[in-house]
This record gives sequence, structure tokens and C-alpha cells, in this order.
Amino acid sequence: MKSKTVNPFDIYAQLQRASDYFNQALFGGSLSQPMITLQREKGAAGYFSASRWAHVSGTKVSEIALNPKYFANSSLLRLFQTIVHEQCHLWQHEHGTPSRTGYHNAEWATKMREIGLIPSSTGEPGGNQTGQKMSDYPLREGRFVSACVELMECGFALPWADQGFDAGIIRRSPAIAELRLKARIEEQLCTLIGAHFKDLRSQLDTETVARKRKVKYHCESCKTNAWGKSGLEIRCVPCGINFTPVVASKEVAPFV
Repeated sequence: MKSKTVNPFDIYAQLQRASDYFNQALFGGSLSQPMITLQREKGAAGYFSASRWAHVSGTKVSEIALNPKYFANSSLLRLFQTIVHEQCHLWQHEHGTPSRTGYHNAEWATKMREIGLIPSSTGEPGGNQTGQKMSDYPLREGRFVSACVELMECGFALPWADQGFDAGIIRRSPAIAELRLKARIEEQLCTLIGAHFKDLRSQLDTETVARKRKVKYHCESCKTNAWGKSGLEIRCVPCGINFTPVVASKEVAPFV
């Protein structure tokens, strides 16, 4: 059987999709479209390079480079943070006043906080918010987290992984790989919205179980039992009376 054809450029299409989405959701569509590239820059999840590319027409565009080494072993949230972090540099290049190359100044830090990413030299609360090498962490109730949740709920996923860091996902059967990707997306959704999502998912699971759980009905006359969904009006034809739902029954209803 001929294997399904896959397009390696799918990864660029998905990264461009994320970039365009965050441009609209967090920057009001004010950013020009950057050139998205994959670069294995040692020790960096990504970087921004102003006006790096030039078209034959004379048009110049900036570059946002992303390191695929970090894709496989990091969550999509971390990838989204990298994209938006670099987009803040793009915003400052086009609408603000950048400092020297690679420096994260107060103007950049203010823009980051505005969109819901808190600059930190350590990547955790308490770190310096300006400096040459900077990481960040998401504000739990901020715009960035809300935007990430919306994008992932729309089905965003990366179909490719760097084999050097997660070779198994490529070697396994496509079906298992797909299941793993779906599981990873769900796990990352939990990370994005924390306990609130877990509580919501628990509530939804409970409601789903309640809908699937069959209720026991009992005829008081002939003692016949019947099972059905909650709220049914079932009539016992031989006895001419309605079945009564057994509300306090200790029996465990079967699942469908």
C-alpha cells in the first residue's frame, strides 16, 4: 500500500498560521509579516533579526528564527511564547525605539507585560525584566494565555518533530504518533489554563458520564425493571401504570 504523501512545508504553514494569529490577537494586526525560518542557534529557542531579508523589488522584511530542537521536548505554550517574544522585538523595530542588538529594554518589557508575557531573566517570577538575555513566563489571566487557548482549541498542532530529540515519534506508526500528538495538545491545554481548565474538564466529564449513565425504572405492580436515560416516561403496558425511576438505588447502572 502506498504511504500517504506528506508535505515538509506543512511546518512552515503552521508556524506562519501562529504568527499571523498572534499578530491579530495581540498586536491588532500592526506587524508586518516576518520571514519565519528554522535555525538551530545554540542555547536559544529563537531570535529576531531586523530587516534581514530583501526582495528584488527593494522591500525588506525582518526574520523570526525558531529553533526546532525545542519543539519536541517543549510544550506548544513554550513555542508560542518564543514567537510572541520575538514579535515584540518586531513591534519595537517598527513602532518603537530598540536599544543595541539583542538588548531587551524597558519599552520592550512594557509591551510584553501589556500582552500578558512577563519578562524575566530567569524565566520565573522575581527575575530582572530587562537585559541582554531574557526569558519570560505567561500571566495566568493575561491576553497571551487567552489567545493561546483559542488557537489550540481551533486545532493548532505541529505535525513534525526533530528526530534528534524525539526520534520515536517519527518511527512509530502514524496512528500512534497522531494519538500522542493529540494527548500532548490536551496536556498543554491543561497547562495553559491551569486549574480552571481542569475543573471545567472534570465538570464536562461528569456531565458526560451522567448523560451516559442509565437510570433504573421499576413497575410497582409487577415488579418489572427497565433501564433507560434519565427523564424517560415509561409505561408498563400489562399493568397500565408508569414505571417509577429508582432514585436511591445502590445498584450501579451500566454504561453505553
